[in-house]
Amino acid sequence: MYRFKGGFILKILCINPNSSSEVTEGIEKICRKYALSNTEIEVESIKKAPSGIESYHDAAISEKYLLDKFEEWKEQYDGFIVACHSDGGVDLLREMTSKPVIGIGEASLLFASVLGHKFSILSLKKKILPKKEDLVRKYGFEKRCASIRATGLGVVATDKEEFQIGINCLGVPILNNEGISIAGISVTGPSSRFNLSEIKKLKNTLIDVSRDISQQLNMENML
Repeated sequence: MYRFKGGFILKILCINPNSSSEVTEGIEKICRKYALSNTEIEVESIKKAPSGIESYHDAAISEKYLLDKFEEWKEQYDGFIVACHSDGGVDLLREMTSKPVIGIGEASLLFASVLGHKFSILSLKKKILPKKEDLVRKYGFEKRCASIRATGLGVVATDKEEFQIGINCLGVPILNNEGISIAGISVTGPSSRFNLSEIKKLKNTLIDVSRDISQQLNMENML
């Protein structure tokens, strides 16, 4: 926080704990849109983390690199937001600083609880559901949470012979100017040729294509 004529400026860091540049851009747009006039907000991602936090394994990898980066960040900002609904690393960061650390998972449950008697949670993949259940128990919302369901989608969706044996698929979202998914683009092929190695090679290209389409659609909508 630093002083200027008429008040103070708060510096907030919003952390995307995955490595997806597309997700980071979407988070940044939302932060810029809703930040108060006396707030400077920056968005950083964890470059060595998985492209999506969709399992306990993903979360463990992300938290390892998050801790390393947080040592650099903790003295530079007045508060922190962890932009992952599973609140990965939130408790660890709270041990490392006396400054506010907000997890969007906890924040969303608190907000939902004042909108109605019960609420439900939509998650990405089924394998993350136990982590969501742990989150609800941790924050004491078992009696308020009506259900936790999976959409089957992901931040960067991969289907590794899950729907049909011998077929792999890779997909990414197309986002509107508020960072909300409005469509998707995917590549599907036989697992003998479109194997895990090829999926990794194509992933960043597909993300770039999706980003270009998103930006073009948003520019056209502004005209």
